[in-house]
This record gives sequence, structure tokens and C-alpha cells, in this order.
Amino acid sequence: MATDFKTLLFRAGFMKFGKLDRKQACTFLHVTERTLDRWIMNNKPCPRAVDLLTARIEGTVSTKEQWKDFKICRDGYLWTPRGHRYDADYLNKLDFLQRSNNWHESRAASLKQKLNICMI
Repeated sequence: MATDFKTLLFRAGFMKFGKLDRKQACTFLHVTERTLDRWIMNNKPCPRAVDLLTARIEGTVSTKEQWKDFKICRDGYLWTPRGHRYDADYLNKLDFLQRSNNWHESRAASLKQKLNICMI
């Protein structure tokens, strides 16, 4: 392994003031504290744990081509390839606005059709 496991945990943001946030690391890796201790002591975590930590460090969103160069930082912001930053609340609002816009467009088309019928 190119980097030891403790360093991966540190780079992934699980060390606070030199102390490992064990609960947060275990929750993220979906393991018990006993497993985490064994991985640290032996410096032999499972490959999935290394992949998860590496993805967190690199901010990888997905391996799909359309998500290439998108990143999620430790603070939870989605960064686009053009350097724009979005938080989860903003993205949830986009969904709501899209649905609202679709409803308004549908309503406008319906009213337009009613006007056309009245004009005939």
C-alpha cells in the first residue's frame, strides 16, 4: 500500500486536532471500532475501505463519464468543472423549481387551449 491507513484517515478528514474521530470513521466505513482498530494496528484495511477513503479525499462523485471532474468537498458542497459550488439545499430547490415550472407551463398551455376554443 502506497500510503498507510492512518494517513488515509487523516487526509479524509477523520483526525481532529491529532485525534481520530472513531465514531465518524466507523460510520463512514460501515465497520465496528474493533475492525477499525485492527486495520490501524496491522495497516491492512480491506480494499473497499481504501477505495472509500480515496474517493472522499479526491471528492469523487461517481465513475460515470457525465460526472467527470465534478467533486464534493469535505464541507459537502458539489463543485462543477467550471468552478461553481452548490449545497444540498440549493439542489433540492432546483428540483422543486423544475416541478413548479412544469406545472405552470402545463397550466398556461391549458388556458391557451381554452382561449383558442372560445375564439372559434
